[in-house]
Amino acid sequence: TAQSPQARIAEQRRHLERLSQQLQTLIKHHLNAGNTRLATLARSLHGLSPLAVLARGYSVTSASGGAILTDHRQTAPGERLKTQLSAGSVISTVESTHE
Repeated sequence: TAQSPQARIAEQRRHLERLSQQLQTLIKHHLNAGNTRLATLARSLHGLSPLAVLARGYSVTSASGGAILTDHRQTAPGERLKTQLSAGSVISTVESTHE
């Protein structure tokens, strides 16, 4: 059965509308999934932030020259150190070092 051009155009418009709605739904789903993933990554990144680490009670100690200390052999008795805390810092003097 042959369709009139108007009927065929109307059918194609309905089909196009269905495809448009499907596309909008897929785009919304994809954006929601992306936003969820981004929020998860942001939380993970925040947990690794130096400020978050300090807030958990850790500190960062540097020698008088500014180098971050990771080993007791990087300093010596009498040297002044700066320890960065979550809220402020402390200046101290090394009395002794131990392994």
